[in-house]
Amino acid sequence: MLTLRFGNSGLVVRVLQRLLVSQGYRTRVDGNFGALTEVAVKAFQSQRQLKVDGIVGPITWEQLTN
Repeated sequence: MLTLRFGNSGLVVRVLQRLLVSQGYRTRVDGNFGALTEVAVKAFQSQRQLKVDGIVGPITWEQLTN
């Protein structure tokens, strides 16, 4: 998967947002990686004891999809 961060947009961001929502995190599913999505990503990373940087790279993707 692509590395995603604040400011990205598109279908893959919608996939990310749906994954976050399915795991109980609050964000809009609009395809825009804005502040709300960044907060959700950081909360997810913190809960999973990952590096909390708001960037969705290979490790965060792996945790989201397992």
